[in-house]
Amino acid sequence: MAVKEQLTDVLGEVFNKKMNRQEFLKEVAIGLLAISGASAAFKLLAVNRNVSSSVSYGASAYGGDSDSLGHRQ
Repeated sequence: MAVKEQLTDVLGEVFNKKMNRQEFLKEVAIGLLAISGASAAFKLLAVNRNVSSSVSYGASAYGGDSDSLGHRQ
């Protein structure tokens, strides 16, 4: 619950701060960038885990160490 309380405190500070429209839009833009960046990072980490676990029989579609033309490397 400590994270929820910290988030509530930070949001309370932002909403209680006197600011004009430009400052408010800057705060919103920074928040959206942070959320989208974190989302992209989590997706990237999830993709890497799936890729490493799915390459157990080789790198090609049918296994083995051949390139797309079927030549051995």
